[in-house]
Amino acid sequence: MHIIAVVGPHQCGSTMFFNTFRLICEGHNIPTDSCFLDDYINGKYNKDAGYIVIKCHERLPTNDFPPGTLTILPNRHPLDSMISFFTRFRDAPDVKVPNPEEDATAYIKRGKEYILYNQKNFNDWKDRSTVISYEEYMHMAVEEKANILKQILTLHGHNALASDMTIIEKSIIEVSRLHVSKDIIENDILENRKSALNNPVYRKTLITQSHNTANGKTQKYLSLPVDVKRAFASDDDIIHIMNSRGYSI
Repeated sequence: MHIIAVVGPHQCGSTMFFNTFRLICEGHNIPTDSCFLDDYINGKYNKDAGYIVIKCHERLPTNDFPPGTLTILPNRHPLDSMISFFTRFRDAPDVKVPNPEEDATAYIKRGKEYILYNQKNFNDWKDRSTVISYEEYMHMAVEEKANILKQILTLHGHNALASDMTIIEKSIIEVSRLHVSKDIIENDILENRKSALNNPVYRKTLITQSHNTANGKTQKYLSLPVDVKRAFASDDDIIHIMNSRGYSI
């Protein structure tokens, strides 16, 4: 069995890449299973599958994935991830997103907490993963995206998956359609989580309508109030995170 794991920070395109690699495997008629990290840890996956595609954010609690696992780590502007997270989970009581126009101080405080948490996930994986820039990928044509994925698959010895560019391109296009579909469940938050896990499409794709917070838009942070942007841009911790990941405000 081969494993492909899409890991790291929340709201960085992990579900998109998870489904892209899943569809590439399925497109080659290879028995494929897909799941969250918890299901993998608990052995709730098809042991006879040729590929298992896993989605997770935090590192494994006791050990790493087996040797040979292809680990994909999306890298997205930390402020854009923050905005997407606040948009997706705005109605969840445990998130409690302040309005930046009404209480900039509370928004900045909550935003920094989220960025620091997300950065820990990034740091935990960065030295053992193939990093893909979300912004660069989203601005590529389908053919360019397919070429990048083909290179990654070939580099890591998954030559069978890299052998057919048409399948890779079709997988990318299908994920774009899935991302805007109204035929998938609305969300998997709080009381909806249990019903989501009983939905066969969700169990395979791990995607909901709420995952699409802006149709893949980049530089969302530019729409933040000026005082909020200025506060983030002058915070030493945020500056360090931005610089370490190739971003600025």
